[in-house]
Amino acid sequence: MNAAFAVLAKDAFTGKQFGRFEVLCKLGEGGMSEVFLAWQKSVGGFRRPVVLKRILESIRHDKAFLRMFVQEAKITSGLSHGNIASLYDLAHEGDELFMVMEFVPGATLVEVAKACAIARQEIPIGLSLAAVRDTALALHYAHHFKDATGRSRPVIHRDIAEKNIMVSLDGSTKLLDFGIARQEGRNNMTQVGMVKGTAGYMSPEQVRGETLDGRTDIFSLGVVLHECLTGHRLFRRDTRVDEVHALLTDPIPAPSQRNRKVPMELDAVVLKALSRDREHRFPTARELAVAVEQAAGAQIWDAERCAAFVQQHFVDRQAQILSLLGDPGRTDLGDLLENSNPGTDPVVELIPSRERKTTNQRKLTPEPDEPSSATLAVLDETIIGDENDELETQLEGTSPIRRAPTSGAQAQLNPAMLAIGGTAGVVVALLLLMVLSRC
Repeated sequence: MNAAFAVLAKDAFTGKQFGRFEVLCKLGEGGMSEVFLAWQKSVGGFRRPVVLKRILESIRHDKAFLRMFVQEAKITSGLSHGNIASLYDLAHEGDELFMVMEFVPGATLVEVAKACAIARQEIPIGLSLAAVRDTALALHYAHHFKDATGRSRPVIHRDIAEKNIMVSLDGSTKLLDFGIARQEGRNNMTQVGMVKGTAGYMSPEQVRGETLDGRTDIFSLGVVLHECLTGHRLFRRDTRVDEVHALLTDPIPAPSQRNRKVPMELDAVVLKALSRDREHRFPTARELAVAVEQAAGAQIWDAERCAAFVQQHFVDRQAQILSLLGDPGRTDLGDLLENSNPGTDPVVELIPSRERKTTNQRKLTPEPDEPSSATLAVLDETIIGDENDELETQLEGTSPIRRAPTSGAQAQLNPAMLAIGGTAGVVVALLLLMVLSRC
């Protein structure tokens, strides 16, 4: 690999603890958050590598950013698809709120393009087709998502670009970062004259701030496919104004004009996905995936070939991951026995303390770590918030973090306790009758 790629190595964050998570290194930073590679640890030597995403310190208490952060967690937590990176949890430690996400060892399509440029070769058509097809299937799932109750909760990604599509070391494709995703039909404007998305990849209707549906993601994925097939940015211009003008009005060339290896059938698929009139695009992302497969034929790569390519071009990254993680699945029983407390049974110690009892049957339940009052205040407003707030009702009922209600309902007695109380009352009444009858 080249210095142009991010290096995974120990840094100033290595060893930092976030509750039960131990940071291994910082992976990167964006405009709103930063991400870390970490161990998630549990009993019995269990551990797994995860990615922690937290809001930057400078905006940690900004309610608008906090709402966006929780919104992303709400959306992503409900999604479960083989081509979407999983969100495991939304957790807090003190004043810090962070997401716990799946670690996907591999490379984004941006990095794949860089690796090919360094090697002076074209991006393999077969890998590009496989990645776009799998991303289309992930998008179809998101666009037709239903929550646990069976209610339709379609999710639009709104930021499809090479930077958010990863090809893993095992050859699978993962769609990343639902940070600006929205429920279908919501307003897309953040402020007057502003829209969210990545320049050069937004659909015409997204640029114009119109109401969006899943077809906006189809246009963006069409841009990705065009660029991967040709090796050139499609709408990149010298200025942002020129870029928008090109996206809205400039003729879109067929990919085969730049790459003669692209068949005419694939040209037709790309241009249909890039239709400026969404009524002329593929109606669903699944239809785009099927069209790609049919047009590509034997050109499309399977997971094994994709894996071989990524492993070949990212040898240094594999070595870096191995250096940081070692063998994630290794559990050394000898270490477990050696590190257990003297005079205790190491197997019993694997049982959570709240489930163990002493000889007098008292439960040993450790006091839970409580977030600071400042964090609670922000979370109260952010997570409970206004029931009519569109950010908070994004995927109602699917938020991975909840706070207990504080209404008067808490003072009501459990029905089982009422039943016991009623039985005791009958017994007392009978005893009184017996006493009275003897008098």
